[in-house]
Amino acid sequence: MPEYLAPGVYIEEIERGPKPIEGVATSTTAFLGETERGSTKPRLITSYNEYLRLFGDIYADDKYLPFAVRSFFDNGGKRCYIARILGKNSIIANADIGDLKVRAIGPGVWGNRIFVKIGPGTTLDQDRNPVGFKLQVAYWSRPLEESFDPFEKRDKLPRPSIEEEFDDLSVEKTSSLYFDKRVNNGNSALVELEPLVDSPEKPAELASAQLDEGDDGVSIIASDYKGEHQEA
Repeated sequence: MPEYLAPGVYIEEIERGPKPIEGVATSTTAFLGETERGSTKPRLITSYNEYLRLFGDIYADDKYLPFAVRSFFDNGGKRCYIARILGKNSIIANADIGDLKVRAIGPGVWGNRIFVKIGPGTTLDQDRNPVGFKLQVAYWSRPLEESFDPFEKRDKLPRPSIEEEFDDLSVEKTSSLYFDKRVNNGNSALVELEPLVDSPEKPAELASAQLDEGDDGVSIIASDYKGEHQEA
């Protein structure tokens, strides 16, 4: 009941009967299925170009999710959530470089086609020493016959489908350039960095690696769509 604190005339409206059900937006949908690559964490997508950057292109005639997403945006769709799934026992490709572990952002053999290069950053301090380190990442949508450094051999084919570069990264957690802020949490469409020690050293020398050990796991079955074993 309302509390009247002063004398006077008050009007109180009282609703009678059931409250009508309000309409909700139907412009946002969700897709669950297999994609070329990417994280298994559901992700909001607002354009097909964004889908291409994070999850890859159409890669097989019997993998229908990319076709469905493209049709959704071609027919006026604006917002959708993508949830990538894989079979049980899938593994994330990775490699250790110095005090850092580089991991693909999601499991699967696609991560084995990622090349990473870490070295001194571009910006120098007053003593001509790099203030941070540089991370370069390349990804091929098809397997290579032979791994190579695409940032060194610019004229060698095939060229990567995606190239990323993050310069002047820091290993200090208090820095605005801390690698966890600049690279992780979806800022890179390909990789995440994880420290192997409590206080990692800034990479001082060039080092590179091809990620490996990625695996798609067993074939997907109907129960996999429940997401019981997907990445948290």
